[in-house]
Amino acid sequence: MAPLAPGRPAACLLALLSVVTALSLAAPGLAAGKTGQVTVFWGRNKAEGSLREACDSGMYTMVTMSFLDVFGAKGKYHLDLSGHDLSAVGADIKHCQSKGVPVSLSVGGYGTGYSLPSNRSALDLFDHLWNSYLGGIYEESDKACNQYGAWEEAWDRWTAAYPATRFFIGLTADEKSYQWIHPKNVYYGITPVVQKKDNYGGVMLWDRYFDKQSDYSSYIKYYA
Repeated sequence: MAPLAPGRPAACLLALLSVVTALSLAAPGLAAGKTGQVTVFWGRNKAEGSLREACDSGMYTMVTMSFLDVFGAKGKYHLDLSGHDLSAVGADIKHCQSKGVPVSLSVGGYGTGYSLPSNRSALDLFDHLWNSYLGGIYEESDKACNQYGAWEEAWDRWTAAYPATRFFIGLTADEKSYQWIHPKNVYYGITPVVQKKDNYGGVMLWDRYFDKQSDYSSYIKYYA
């Protein structure tokens, strides 16, 4: 773990505003303060191990598969899991659910192969998600913080605009990234701000591959 970097700004965190909404159920009421919820992105590097292994690690309360990167165009859909065996995903999702670890699906990601040009295409996407990914999976989308400047302002705007939606603060587990924030800075500078909101959901990490290398979640889980 790199030394504390007190001068590093806690600005424009990776996937700062991560919105998680259930496809079938209204978001539950949440209290301000710690939730203990740590979500991790999985599916961007084959070396990160299987989805089952991520759920068995005991480090995460939810795992987000990334990404469904083609949708909305002539009924075509594509799930990009960067070399992972897609045939094993269904069984792994059921295994994770049996351990009390829900699996969500990140919609969008890199590239330009997706759009929702009409209400019909949005409904078609909903049907595809429900029918293809074991009904009850969660849909997850990211909102970049650079739309509003300071991350605190972005957090305040989004949480106020959607009070019935859970918001997760996004952090990178990649120590080499300029967006990486030392756990002590998360504890003293990030969580005191975000946990004031009633719809604070927890922490979302990018990603399982980097977290296996840095063990970042072993620190962050105590602050979430």
